[in-house]
Amino acid sequence: MNEKKGKVFDEKGRLFGKINIIDIVVLLLIVAVAVFLLLKFTNRSSGLPGEAATSQIEYSAIVYRVTPEVYSAIEAEVALGGEHTQLMADGAMLAGSEVLSVTSQPHMEGVPMDDGTIVMAQEGNYVDVIFEMRAEIQNAITQKVGTQEVRIGKSHIIKTKTFELVNGIILTCEPVTTAPAA
Repeated sequence: MNEKKGKVFDEKGRLFGKINIIDIVVLLLIVAVAVFLLLKFTNRSSGLPGEAATSQIEYSAIVYRVTPEVYSAIEAEVALGGEHTQLMADGAMLAGSEVLSVTSQPHMEGVPMDDGTIVMAQEGNYVDVIFEMRAEIQNAITQKVGTQEVRIGKSHIIKTKTFELVNGIILTCEPVTTAPAA
């Protein structure tokens, strides 16, 4: 009576009477973690969602209530281009990320009238500044520029080597598409 032959697991839970199934599961987990870490630290895509190659986005942000003097200084810096328009975060310049243009519009403020209605009127001492920017991102899901996620309606700091405005609001965000080679 040789009942052991032909059984996959014996009475002690060993595979073919030799290997414990728990040991196999632990070994497979160790191998999976090692492969994941190897791919992560060699900068290869692990196949996880959102881990794509570097891509670019173009986005705009508005900063409300800026003095005309500050706007003029920023406009002059943007006109210089180069390192004057390169975005930065955490004290480091962000490669492939820059302010493309800057414009202004009169700042409008709600003024209450005697009859209780509110009328929008231009506030002469301030302008609203609109920035158009392009930036490299590593992850199309989080769309981080430096340490900031770029999403419509989210607050945003616009920072270069020569200027910084901290109360911006993202207005638009589009992926940059390149035309196919002819």
